[in-house]
Amino acid sequence: MKVLYNNFQDLTWIEVFQKLDELNNFEPTLIIDNKNFINNSKKIFPNSFFIDMDECLLNYKKKEEYLSIINHRIFKAHKNIAYDLLSRFSTNNEKSFSVREKEELYYGTITFWYEYLRNKKFDLFMCKLAPHHFYDYIIYLCCKILNIKTLFFSGTIIKYHFLIKSKINNRSLIGSKESKSNCKTHETILKIKENNFLHNYVNKKPWYIKKYQFLNNDFNKYIIKYYFKLIANFLRLSFLKKSDFLMKEPKKKLKKYTNFFSKFDYDRYIINTSFKKKKLFQLYNQISSYPDLKKKFVYFAAAYQPELSSSPAGGNFQDHFKTLSLIDKNLPNDFLIYYKEHPTIFHPDLYLMGDIKRSEEYYRKLSTLKKLKFVNLEYDSLNLIQNSLSTITISGEIGFEALIENKPSIVFSRTWYSSLNSVFYVNNKKSFKQAFKNILNKNYNFLDKDTLFSSFFKNALEIRSINDGSMINKDDIIKICHHLSNE
Repeated sequence: MKVLYNNFQDLTWIEVFQKLDELNNFEPTLIIDNKNFINNSKKIFPNSFFIDMDECLLNYKKKEEYLSIINHRIFKAHKNIAYDLLSRFSTNNEKSFSVREKEELYYGTITFWYEYLRNKKFDLFMCKLAPHHFYDYIIYLCCKILNIKTLFFSGTIIKYHFLIKSKINNRSLIGSKESKSNCKTHETILKIKENNFLHNYVNKKPWYIKKYQFLNNDFNKYIIKYYFKLIANFLRLSFLKKSDFLMKEPKKKLKKYTNFFSKFDYDRYIINTSFKKKKLFQLYNQISSYPDLKKKFVYFAAAYQPELSSSPAGGNFQDHFKTLSLIDKNLPNDFLIYYKEHPTIFHPDLYLMGDIKRSEEYYRKLSTLKKLKFVNLEYDSLNLIQNSLSTITISGEIGFEALIENKPSIVFSRTWYSSLNSVFYVNNKKSFKQAFKNILNKNYNFLDKDTLFSSFFKNALEIRSINDGSMINKDDIIKICHHLSNE
């Protein structure tokens, strides 16, 4: 079986590839990854092909070489999502790439990868996480047309539990809302697992929020740190040395090896970004307030962006303003939308690139929505869940948190929990209105909660971590390989 492995990064995964080749005949025909991963892989897989993932944005064909496949309905339907993924390489979200550049990159990249995949005759495209970069999302789309199997690991809010999925826009675990549980023998372990999650949640902050918790004065700490790095790199003549950070600046042409920041430019960009985030943080504190829980409201937990949970998993609903506009127009007049920003949006670390999808203009546009109110970051999200009529999310885990509190939720993507009776998947104005009507009339129940947990723990892969290779031990490697052999 010819396999294309993409973006695993942690060196421990090389052992997984070896074991998969040994047990399942998974031949690593092509590996796309960072330089370090590739250099170590070459020693183990001398007959494989390798592509540096930083150069994948630059692997595209010229207009005169476009294939007719670019007109396929799938590529037309997913064009805007792919365009949005380019923002991960933008110093300015909307202006870094012109419309013409986006079009040339999109159709040129489709042509390159469709031709490559077809000629090499791959059997499997496998990623550590769901394809959420511009190039691998296009590879994913090409695979769907060419009937090449796709597999990736999907994280869940249950610590150390992962699902292996094949579709980005459909990660549902249970086939239908009518599914019924006959697995009463699991009740004891289900309670243990559920309480394990609640242990941190009832203490007001889930573990994944605690991980990135920071204080206002951290901005100054980061800025001072980066200033010292900037001076040090200047003295080292680092403005002559390229960093590994690929970004596209407005009006700058996209050419090979020319769009990587120098180490000096990289530090300068971090400082500017930190100042921007601090300003946005102060703005949000000004426009937000503690909510009035006596009012009737739905709770919208904003997603961190850019992130795969909203783009591409959210499909055409990755745009928060458009999604919230739909909600605002179709809620009854006596209801409010309590919007709480994801706290990591403002984290000064550049690798948390929240500034790309947030701006003063973004908050100004949201302020025009009549029913929307901003909730202060310090306010307890648990109170919002417990006192809301319903939670609303693009594809986040807030819907599962609502389930724990016996609250219904509305989701704009098919998540691993979205097939439950108390969870309403919507994809347009009509389905939203119907979902809200059902919630208002209490046309839902939580009787299939046990079914979800039974199915989840039956199908989930329990290992220490997918994202941190240093934590994957020999036993985990065997677990991963056996799990994949059943897919």
